[in-house]
Amino acid sequence: MEITAIVSGERDFAARLDQMPARVRERLVTVITSLTARLLAAVQQNEPQRTGALRSETQMRVDVTDDVVRGRVFVAAPSAREHAKAAALEYGAHGMVAVRAYQRQGHTPFGMAAAQVVAAYRRQANIVADRFERTALDAMRGTIKAEITEALESL
Repeated sequence: MEITAIVSGERDFAARLDQMPARVRERLVTVITSLTARLLAAVQQNEPQRTGALRSETQMRVDVTDDVVRGRVFVAAPSAREHAKAAALEYGAHGMVAVRAYQRQGHTPFGMAAAQVVAAYRRQANIVADRFERTALDAMRGTIKAEITEALESL
C-alpha cells in the first residue's frame, strides 16, 4: 500500500492512499479535522479585521472519499466581488480599478443636509499583500506533515 502526505496549494492539504483501509481513513479524518481547525484559527487570527466580514466568511471543510482525506480552509464569500476583495487582500492589488458613481451625504454651511453625486471614475489601487492564508499554512506545514506521519506510523 502506497501512502503519501501532500501539503499543496495555499489553503489545502491531503493524504492519498491506494485503496485506503477504513481504520486508516478514520485515523486520518480525526487528525486532518484537528489540523484543519487549527489552520482555520490561524488564518482567522492573521486576517485583517476592519469590519469582521472576512473572518465570518472564512470556513473549513474536510472532504473524505475512498482514497482521499482532504482539509481545506477557504473564503466562502457570497459573490465573486467578495472573493476578489479577499484575493486582493491576500495577494495585493496594484492595477486600475473602476469606482462606480455614488451619492455622498454632507451638510451645507448652514447645517442643512445636502447630497452630492460623485461620477464614476478610475483610480490606481495600491493594496499591499497581507498573506493571511499563506503565512498560516507555511507556519503549520511542518506540523501537518509530522502529525499525519505520526498518525499513520502509530497504526
